[in-house]
Amino acid sequence: MKEETKFHLGEGIKLAIEAIKMLFYLNGAATISVITFIGNLKQLSENLVLAMQLFAIGAALSPVALALGYLSQLYFGTVQPAFDPKQNLLMARLIHYSIYGATICSWVLFLAGARYAAIGFGSLSY
Repeated sequence: MKEETKFHLGEGIKLAIEAIKMLFYLNGAATISVITFIGNLKQLSENLVLAMQLFAIGAALSPVALALGYLSQLYFGTVQPAFDPKQNLLMARLIHYSIYGATICSWVLFLAGARYAAIGFGSLSY
C-alpha cells in the first residue's frame, strides 16, 4: 500500500472518530438542555420526556459506534493467512457496515428528539 493511501486512510479514520464524538456531544447537550427546562416547569410535557429519551439513546449509540469501529479494525487487521482470512474479512465488513447503522440511527434520533422537543415546548403555557 502506498504511503499516500495510508495517510488518507488514517485521516479518514480520524475524521470518522470526530464525527461520532460530535454526535455524542450533540445528543448529550440536547439531553441536558431538555432536562434543564423540565426541571423548571410547573407542568410536564410527555413530548419533552420523549425527546429527552431519544437524545439519550442517540448519545448512547456513539460509544457503540466507536467500539464497533475498534472491532472492525481488529478484524481487518487479522485478514492474514495465519487466521481465517475469508471469515475475518466477512466479519470486518459486517461490523463496518453496522457502524453506519449506529451513526445513522444516532442522527435520526437527534432529529426526532428535536421535533418532539419543539412540539413539547410549543404546547407549554407560560
